[in-house]
Amino acid sequence: MVVYNFVDVSRKESSSSAYVHKIYRLLSLTIMTTIHRTDLIQVTGRQGGSTVLSLTFTGADSLGDVFRRVRTSAPSGSGVLAVSLRNRTQGWTQMHNLVFRDSPSAAAQPCRGKSFSYPSLF
Repeated sequence: MVVYNFVDVSRKESSSSAYVHKIYRLLSLTIMTTIHRTDLIQVTGRQGGSTVLSLTFTGADSLGDVFRRVRTSAPSGSGVLAVSLRNRTQGWTQMHNLVFRDSPSAAAQPCRGKSFSYPSLF
């Protein structure tokens, strides 16, 4: 599904190039971020300045599908992974920072029957 943002063209802008840039940004935010199952997706992950993940695949329907694929393919450990996501079929690129945490060991899990919750920040 493609959503178009319509802009009031009756208003005059001080610079025609600034006006064209605003229209381009509005259209690029809504059109360029769609992912279809047949799109060729290329993902590169960098951690600590070195490339630790490089994937090229098809079959993702959404950004969530891509992130799940990155999570299962990423090396174990915790930290920030800078992900470059490129849709080679449509020609757009996005950058994302993903934070991974190690899953706690069984010894760190709360005992059965005890209620355990993190304190609320709000």
